[in-house]
Amino acid sequence: MMVVPGGWNCGILGINLLTQEDRMAPAKHTKPWSKDDIALLKKLYAKKVVHRDIAKQLKRTLNAVESKATELGITVKK
Repeated sequence: MMVVPGGWNCGILGINLLTQEDRMAPAKHTKPWSKDDIALLKKLYAKKVVHRDIAKQLKRTLNAVESKATELGITVKK
């Protein structure tokens, strides 16, 4: 694999032109969770709202919603 500092990725040729730092750092697309976001998350979980609907209301990904719920110890009671 060829690495060029400050470069880019050319998948067609199988050449990775990203820097090692770029390849190692996970993508961060997060916005902070406000107290209101967390309160709404807890409220909707308590009402057993479908996770994808919670994600839409909070304007977050499904994964972000489920990860935050796990972090907070919120579970769906069956």
